[in-house]
Order: sequence, then structure tokens, then C-alpha cells
Amino acid sequence: MEPLFLAISITAPETDLNSFDIITDRRNLRLLLDFASFRGQNQQEFRLDAEIVGNSVILSRWIDNTPECSRGSLAHKRAVGYTLGGLRLMVRFEVDACLQEAPAELASETLGEVTNTPNGHRIILKGALTKAEGVVEMKATAVSAKHPTHGNPIGGKAFSQMWFSRTPILCQGFHRNGVFERVAVIDVQDKLENWEQRSQEKIGKLVQVLRRLTEIIKETGVKDKRFAVVCGKGSDYLKLYRLDEAYPFGLPQDLREKWRSKEEESQLEGAIERLSI
Repeated sequence: MEPLFLAISITAPETDLNSFDIITDRRNLRLLLDFASFRGQNQQEFRLDAEIVGNSVILSRWIDNTPECSRGSLAHKRAVGYTLGGLRLMVRFEVDACLQEAPAELASETLGEVTNTPNGHRIILKGALTKAEGVVEMKATAVSAKHPTHGNPIGGKAFSQMWFSRTPILCQGFHRNGVFERVAVIDVQDKLENWEQRSQEKIGKLVQVLRRLTEIIKETGVKDKRFAVVCGKGSDYLKLYRLDEAYPFGLPQDLREKWRSKEEESQLEGAIERLSI
């Protein structure tokens, strides 16, 4: 999550991070949605890492360190904020493509400027910001004898993925035995609204899970603590473990201090207002 907060400090420095109840990757919401819907023996096992910073609970994707990663690979990540069932969420997600070029006024004026962070990350300011309405999700669809024209229909998982990130455009490539025959660019906002209406019960259960999970984590009464949230194969409950201090996970101290300074500034402003009344 560190790159997300570093990017926000540059592209949207006015953002009040303490205004969010939960900051999470999109994938975590999809996993918890499946859990809330309880799929019986089909329920997959998963693990999320969690920590408390300021007023927020941060849910990070846990990655097994044993698989080898592709060196030099690039990914574009964005974040969207919205309220779900009374909970204020910031959701990070990966973007496949964009439909339009960013307006000139959104282009970076400090092209190529490099900043080194205390934790060893390099921030390179370049490119331009793309508006949310131009963000695209890409899906490959196999054309079969059963679906010779439109290919296999996009399932609920794709719609839930796009709904959580508020991605409005689907770029769907239709292929036969790996050879693409055509590509369709579809505005799916109406389809996402229909999915939302059909999924009210599942979404409501997800909100209950998120609310209870954050309550339990915050009830520890200890900030800056880190946790692992674990769901076993076919399980209908979550296990919460407190992580050892030596576990290599969590935001670096410099970001935590910035977070606290915003929280303390807000508390000071509130105290001044009370004194002036």
C-alpha cells in the first residue's frame, strides 16, 4: 500500500486519509464478498493482512513469497473512494487500459522528476492523469460452438470486479483457439447497476462482515498493530491473528507520522472550535 499513499500525497495532497474507515485492494473485497455469500465446500482459502493507522483499517493483499515474480513488469494502479453501507472506503485496483488521452491540463508539469523515499522507493513524475470515465477493464472471451457469435457470456465475477472499482468500460476480445476475431468496447454502467440490484443481499452481508471485522480489530485498543485475517478452505468463519513485530509488513514510520499529523491537526481544529463557542 505504500506506493498508493506516496502517489496520493502528490496527485491529491488534499485527501484526508483519516476520513476512510477501510482502505483496501479490490481483490480483498471480492474475496470477502465470496465469503459473505458462503459457497460451502467451494469456499476458497485466503489470507489478508490488516493494520490500524490513524482512524483507518488497511487491508492489504497477502502474497506468498515463494513464487517468482516477473522482473521489470509494470502495472498501473488507481484508487477510488465511495461509501458502502455507511462505511467510507478507498479501493485500490489495477487498470488494464484507458479509452482516451488525458487533457493537456492534467499532464504533469514536472516530467521526469525523481524523488527518493526514506524506504528506498523512487517516485518518478511523468505522464498524465486519466479521467475515471476513460478507465477500461479488458477480458478475453472464447468463441465456442454453443456461443459462436458473442462467445461465453461475462459472469458475475467480472461484474463484481468492475463494480467494486467503478470501472465503466469493458473491452472484450473474442477469440477462437487463441486467435482473436473481434474486439468490442462496451459501456457497462447499466449492467453494473443491474448487477447491484440483483446482488443486494450479498452486498449487505459483505458490509456486515467489513463492519464487524473493523470493529474487532479496533477493539484491541492498540494502534499500529498488524493482523492476519485467514479463511480456511470451505470455512464459514474468519480467523484473526495478531502478527509478530518482526513480521515484514506495514507502512513505514515516515508515512505513519504524516497520517498522525493529519489526525492531530484535525483534533486541534476541533478543540479550537469548541473553545470558541
